[in-house]
Amino acid sequence: MEKLDQLGYQIPSDQIMQQKATLILKQIAAQLEQTKDVLWCCLDGEQKLEPTDAFHAITSEIHGLLLQSSQIHKLYSSQLLEQKQLTEALTEQLSQMKKTTSQNAQSVVTSQIDQIKSTYQLEAQRIREQNEELRAQLEQQIQLNVALEKENIIMRSEQPVPTTSNDPLAKRLIFQKEMLEQQIQDLQSQRDQIDYQMQSYSQLIELAKQELHQKGIEHAVTTHLTQCLSKLAQLTQEYEQLKTDLVQAKQELNTYKNQNEKFKQEKNQLKQQWTIMLDTVCEKVGIEL
Repeated sequence: MEKLDQLGYQIPSDQIMQQKATLILKQIAAQLEQTKDVLWCCLDGEQKLEPTDAFHAITSEIHGLLLQSSQIHKLYSSQLLEQKQLTEALTEQLSQMKKTTSQNAQSVVTSQIDQIKSTYQLEAQRIREQNEELRAQLEQQIQLNVALEKENIIMRSEQPVPTTSNDPLAKRLIFQKEMLEQQIQDLQSQRDQIDYQMQSYSQLIELAKQELHQKGIEHAVTTHLTQCLSKLAQLTQEYEQLKTDLVQAKQELNTYKNQNEKFKQEKNQLKQQWTIMLDTVCEKVGIEL
């Protein structure tokens, strides 16, 4: 956090934003450790990794590291700026509503409510796009991890069985599992942020209703407020859909965990076959292990 402050990023006071920033920093640290392990495997002469495969593995890890690092800039520059602009726009709209005279209040309030509806639609669209982007990144990361693990299992099956707990493959599996769990937490944080925004919109509608009541024109704009409430109900349905997407993402994580377990079983079988073959060869040549 101190390093980000030195680089010119303002740390938001919102607790959800702070938790999200801490989560992204943990993801970057985990990705960096994973990149170091891959580089070590590629530089190890005993691995016998082909140049093309080494280049593919290194570039994939660097791409993942850059992807995680870009989340910080996106968090503090784009999303925070959008929220600030949205808050300023809604504040300006309320200020204009207070200054409106009783003669032209009805037409102005109608315009303001239409603007609020437009804001709801834009915000819902932005939330959907962010959710789709996160899902695409998650699917891409899962596919890449599965492909790399298959290659590692095949490569490791041709080598002696490691006897230490510092196996790079085991460390990679642990880091990948933690990263997926952190991405699920990221989606949950986004869901909390959506709850907060929905609550803010509801408070805004109630405040607008009170202002209209004070000016004596509540009956004239009741229809418009009803439409706003209907739009809020629609946004609530979209929010429920986002919750469903979150559940689906958790199911995908469980699927990936099951695939990891399957890969581990295949690796153990390959280790057993390698041990049997090695014992057979040693027995034939008269060598004792």
